[in-house]
Amino acid sequence: LQSNDAPTDGDINFLKGYIAGKQKLLEELSAHRAALSAAEKPLTTLRSTLATDITQYKKALHPIRRLPPEVLSEIFLQCIDENGTENEVSRFLDSTLSCLKSSLDPSQCPWTLSKVCSKWCAISLSFPHLW
Repeated sequence: LQSNDAPTDGDINFLKGYIAGKQKLLEELSAHRAALSAAEKPLTTLRSTLATDITQYKKALHPIRRLPPEVLSEIFLQCIDENGTENEVSRFLDSTLSCLKSSLDPSQCPWTLSKVCSKWCAISLSFPHLW
């Protein structure tokens, strides 16, 4: 291989055998690669499903779910001030809660709060100070 001399008959036989062995190995590796690629899709799907399940279960553990209704109603109340307009807290939360400018405007607090979940709906509807 390292000279420009023509290979001998023995070298030719050796090189042909060597090439055939390497080609066979390459074909086997290609077959293994195809099998791994075929197995990859279901594994990727399973991984995605597991990640989604974990995320859903983690949501159930979020601390806000453990706040008692009294605390949540006070938080809701902080979204509005005595005049029914936005206060400092509601301006802070405005990007996520779109808090109260008018209690009759369904796009504002407490309507928005009541749409988060059934627990928040019950709390906001039972808390007259929000309305």
